[in-house]
Amino acid sequence: EANNAEREIFSLGEREKIAFALSAAEIQIEIPESLIEEKVRFASNVLRMDVEVDTRGVVVINERKGLIVIGEDVTILPVAVVLEGIRIEIASPDPQQPPKVGNAAFLDTQPGKDKGTPLKQLVDALNELQIRPEQLIAIIQSLKAAGVLQGEVIVI
Repeated sequence: EANNAEREIFSLGEREKIAFALSAAEIQIEIPESLIEEKVRFASNVLRMDVEVDTRGVVVINERKGLIVIGEDVTILPVAVVLEGIRIEIASPDPQQPPKVGNAAFLDTQPGKDKGTPLKQLVDALNELQIRPEQLIAIIQSLKAAGVLQGEVIVI
């Protein structure tokens, strides 16, 4: 993300602001006066920087057509979803208590990963139960409203 690069490059400018985010993917860099004679070294230092990129997961919903597009980075925190008597639980498994059988499904939160469970895993489980698109849309919107969906939801 450009803002992360801007912050990182700031450290090269001897406390002068030399980097400006133009968009989410573009930055403008000005060579500081103190380094004007060392342009090549300055450029080399900028090019060697490791800039952490922020990735935001996005879900796009077209309610009229029943279309849902889910980005790879969309995750959900531990939660239980109940729909018409069917329960799906997203949680760390308890080795002492196996998942319930019958009208319940259990999705592992993938221990060691603090990002949550991919939303796609929940959607796959719900699709196995042949839920209707409007029900899936309602579940996704409810997950977002409950604060357990990590990503942006865009309804068009």
